[in-house]
Amino acid sequence: MGRKATKPASGKSEKRPGDRRLRETPGQCEDEYLPLISSFLDIVYAITPGGIINYISPRIAHYGYEPGDLLAHSIFDFMTADCREHMLARLHESLTKGESTPTEFKLRAKDGQIYWMEALGKTIYDDAGQPLRQVGVIRDITLRKRAEHRLRESEDKYRNLVEQVNDWVWEIDTRCRYSYASPRVRDLLGYAPEEMIGKSPFDFMPCGEAERVRSGFEQIFLARREFSLLENTLARKDGGHVIVETSGMPMFDADGRFAGYRGIDRDITGRKRAEEEVNAARNMLQLIMNNIPEAIFWKDRDSRYLGCNKVFAKAAGLASPADIVGKTDYDLPWSREQAESFRSYDRRIMETDVPEYYIIERQREADGKLAWIETNKVPLHDAQGNVIGILGTYEDITERKRAEEMLRRNETLLRKSQEIARLGSWELDLANDRLVWSDEVYRIYGIQPGEFDGTYAAFLEAVHPDDREAVDVAYTGSVRGGRDTYEIEHRVIRKSDGDVRVVHEKYENYRDLSGQIVRSVGVVHDITERKRAEEALKQSEANLERAQRIAALGSWEWDLKTDMLSGSREYYRMFGLEPSGPVPFDEFASRMHPDDLKWVKKVKENLNYDNLPDSFDFRILAPGGEVRYIHSEVEVVKDRDGQPVKIFGTMQDVTRRKQVEMALRESEALLNSIFRSAPTGIGVVVDRVIKEVNEKLCRMTGYAREELVGQSARMLYPSDMEYEYVGKVKYDMIAERGVGDVETRWRRKDGRVIDILLSSSPIDPANLSAGVTFTALDITNRKRAENEVIEAKSQAELYLDLLGHDINNLHQIALGYLELARDMPPTERQNEYLDKPIEVLQRSARLIKNVRKLQKLQEGVFQAQEVDIATVLADVRREFGAVPGKTVTLNLNRCEHCYVRANGLLYDVFANLVSNAIKHTGDRADIVIDMDIVNDGTGRYCRVIVEDNGPGVPDDFKGRIFNRMLKGDSRAKGMGLGLYLVKSLVESYEGRVWVEDRITGDHTKGARFVVMLPVV
Repeated sequence: MGRKATKPASGKSEKRPGDRRLRETPGQCEDEYLPLISSFLDIVYAITPGGIINYISPRIAHYGYEPGDLLAHSIFDFMTADCREHMLARLHESLTKGESTPTEFKLRAKDGQIYWMEALGKTIYDDAGQPLRQVGVIRDITLRKRAEHRLRESEDKYRNLVEQVNDWVWEIDTRCRYSYASPRVRDLLGYAPEEMIGKSPFDFMPCGEAERVRSGFEQIFLARREFSLLENTLARKDGGHVIVETSGMPMFDADGRFAGYRGIDRDITGRKRAEEEVNAARNMLQLIMNNIPEAIFWKDRDSRYLGCNKVFAKAAGLASPADIVGKTDYDLPWSREQAESFRSYDRRIMETDVPEYYIIERQREADGKLAWIETNKVPLHDAQGNVIGILGTYEDITERKRAEEMLRRNETLLRKSQEIARLGSWELDLANDRLVWSDEVYRIYGIQPGEFDGTYAAFLEAVHPDDREAVDVAYTGSVRGGRDTYEIEHRVIRKSDGDVRVVHEKYENYRDLSGQIVRSVGVVHDITERKRAEEALKQSEANLERAQRIAALGSWEWDLKTDMLSGSREYYRMFGLEPSGPVPFDEFASRMHPDDLKWVKKVKENLNYDNLPDSFDFRILAPGGEVRYIHSEVEVVKDRDGQPVKIFGTMQDVTRRKQVEMALRESEALLNSIFRSAPTGIGVVVDRVIKEVNEKLCRMTGYAREELVGQSARMLYPSDMEYEYVGKVKYDMIAERGVGDVETRWRRKDGRVIDILLSSSPIDPANLSAGVTFTALDITNRKRAENEVIEAKSQAELYLDLLGHDINNLHQIALGYLELARDMPPTERQNEYLDKPIEVLQRSARLIKNVRKLQKLQEGVFQAQEVDIATVLADVRREFGAVPGKTVTLNLNRCEHCYVRANGLLYDVFANLVSNAIKHTGDRADIVIDMDIVNDGTGRYCRVIVEDNGPGVPDDFKGRIFNRMLKGDSRAKGMGLGLYLVKSLVESYEGRVWVEDRITGDHTKGARFVVMLPVV
């Protein structure tokens, strides 16, 4: 029930990267792969060696089962009884041999329906080499099985139809040789179907018949036209002849190439004999009818029969004319509609006392035949002249009607046949110079009947000027010379379109009683296509010989009966032979390489030509001793008994190709070795679709080769923007320099993003669509090291700046106040000078504390957790709400709780913003804290706004206010890390912070700080 599992010869399984996961419990695997497994259309399963189900994917619900219903049950319980023994044996074979093949079985759904399934799995072994479980997939193949069943039924029906039909069904190939013959040919010709294969239809015709049929069929074959009802005579195996009626239609393969004809032959020998007998009977019947009166009958006033003659009695199915008396038309064999029609005529004639003649009617006679009759009816009178009845006669004109219809049909068929065969007929009355053409002659010459005056001179006018004199001399010469028949080919110029056509004229001359030729009757056959085909064939043969010479391609023929070989000029040249005719096989064999000659001789000695391959390569020894490689294509020709008689073949010198192939294989082996062992990821993309990757790239991305090949390279990039950027930069660089190098980022299968140095080069610099090769170097560690160096440098510069500038300034201020206080007597002023240093030192302590927080933030000391912003804001409001002259208002806007991913420093963010507002708003100020939840299109955020009515932030300062320090700007006085710390913390929470005017467009009306943090 699966593929071949990996199991070493020692009996212990190899430890591969994936084996650990395969040995995990199904629950563990399910947790990791459930999203992928749930998307499968196939059922994923895991069973114990005893067949007990310990995992099955949700797809089983399609068949009415819940996965939990099947767990701990035997998988064989859900199969039909006729499959269980076979499937149990297949499972045992898979567990013992370590391999199995796709296996079909029938699954019984919960509602009782039966589904055809195909299982494909893999056996997992423990470290001791014992089977642990089998995992795999089960695929629903019900529709496929139904289609296969319908196809078999269709094939059986078609085969039965072909084999049971009374007609012989056949197929011929493009060489006009039978490739199929139905079994009916045994009854028709006495040959077995296999005796027909490879032979032409003309091989089974009498000599004269073959020539006749071939001349017409060649045109049909070349034109690829359908044909039907072609009569021809075939020779039976026992020497007898049968007449058949042949119909066929061309066959074409899936690419629209002509593949031959398929048709049927119907045995009409009996019908032809019957027709001959019918004609003889018709002549005899005509003689008898000349001596027998027409059918005669008479009726009374109520249309009751009073009498008839034998002809009528027979038609009515009566034993004698006496049986007709008293009967009506309703009592006779004709249909009710016919009886009503007959009586209607009777009434009208008797009422009007006017006879009616030549009434054409249909009559169903006693033998069931529906006859055409021509009736004459006259009223009967008594002695007083009163109408007392009606007298009628009729003639059965069925044969006449049929003959008229046959004549019309034959005339139509003749016209159609002449049109199909492009064969017209003509008749010339020499005495009156009147030339009559059939419709097809007019079409061949491109002349309308009204444009031709029907004279010999008008005919010559239609002949090509260059052929006109020759045609005239030939015809008049045949008349003067008294020849009975003559034929000639010449050209005509079609009047309708100017096209030049080639025709074949054949005619016979007829004489009067004195022996003078007075009339000529002939046919005109348009052979333009045949002539063109002949010219094309000659040109093709010349081109073939030239092509064989250029391509070093020769052809040969081996006559197995004479053991002689002959071939084209190129064949002789390859073997160093003079083109002097057939040579013995041994002379040919003497040029073959000894190692290759062995198997050819073995085939010849065993007469086992059926095992001769259709194509093969061998070596020959050139006259100079050089070994040349030859490629040959062969075809074995068999006789009627199925015995090989000849072998046809071609030979091509492929020495150069073989040398290139050997060099190419060596090159491919070298490149594959480099490709596999390269320490960097290597791959090939075409139109940014991955076509090949090496093992290193798979390890780098975490994907298996099968997961990458055939997929868009987009799967490796963390975003569409990065994917599009790399594509543009890479291809721009390739177009400019021939190679493209770009640093980018890839997302591994496990979700981790790595830094990549991507180098690309086109396979064909002139055609980028041919694909691009690339190398991928994982530079994640290098980039991390570079970033750490940059960050460390930035931190060092920050700490140096703080120590050298901010803290130094604070200390200078504190020293100044302390020196003043030292030199002053104890007064309130001295206390003020002492309080100021304390305040400055407190600011210095806060600065050092903030630096320490920044350092811990960078080191990752603070662990992220869910924090309620509403609680944090309430704490900030509580701390700063008692500052004299400063009103701090908190509006939660009915958002009692809002959780974000942050840490204990979130309080410092809002404490710094409120503290700055208090510090920079003068003696009195209104500070408002607003919180709400918004969705900006990328997700839900908790938005906190801290605004004041202080002096605000100028526009040119808004973009720099969160920087570490703004030196030399009077509007940016102040020291510390407050807003820089705010920005660092917010960004570490994956949020955003900015400043804007409280009143849009007027920064003097106060500032508004906005913080956006993602909602958990």
